[in-house]
Amino acid sequence: MKGVVLTYHFGDHDNLLEPVCSNDWDFLCITNNTKLESKKWTIVYVEEEKLKHLKCNKRKSSGVKIFPDNFLNDLLEKYDYILNIDGNFRVRGDTNLNELAEKLLGTEYDIAIREGGHSSIGEEGRKIVECNRDSAENVENTITSILKSPDFDSLNQTLGVSNIILRKNSAKTRQFFATWYILYIAHDSIRDQLTFPFAFSLINKVIPKDNPIRFNFFGQNIVNKFESHPHHKYYY
Repeated sequence: MKGVVLTYHFGDHDNLLEPVCSNDWDFLCITNNTKLESKKWTIVYVEEEKLKHLKCNKRKSSGVKIFPDNFLNDLLEKYDYILNIDGNFRVRGDTNLNELAEKLLGTEYDIAIREGGHSSIGEEGRKIVECNRDSAENVENTITSILKSPDFDSLNQTLGVSNIILRKNSAKTRQFFATWYILYIAHDSIRDQLTFPFAFSLINKVIPKDNPIRFNFFGQNIVNKFESHPHHKYYY
């Protein structure tokens, strides 16, 4: 079993946290900063030409995080598991990633993601605006567009938080993240959690019914496997 931890640094949103765990997984930091250095992270530089459709640092970070396969060519092919963590998270020294992958995914699940704290994208959108994470116009335009789509399951607005995502590296999980990526860049809001429920609604309509994508939504007990540090600053 071969796994990789991915983190993302665009702009000066966070300081790069050096890994402290002794897991045998690889650690890749994806960035557009040619001066970024690390003793333990392998720095993977993405040229601005590949990022030009992502208009701000938050767009770049979320876009690359959702679908890193689009930016890393064939670099991820050798891995069985991919763990995405935001730049303000660090795997705890006593967290065994192989055991965590077995616990969260095993043979039953394809993607493990932190459960969202709100019951609908409308409620999530209000919180985003209240916390000044995006403009009211961007949020309203995004939510209105999603709710109008016949492909959106408005009765099952499953929310996921993207700061910790563990997935099996398979064709169907890549299809999910490719779908989420397309929806994210097509909508006005820079907050990726608003388009996750739309991708969740869509994916099992296009994946064969006898082999659906299975999600494991986890809570604070799994978040505690990671150190959470304050953001260096919020970016927009």
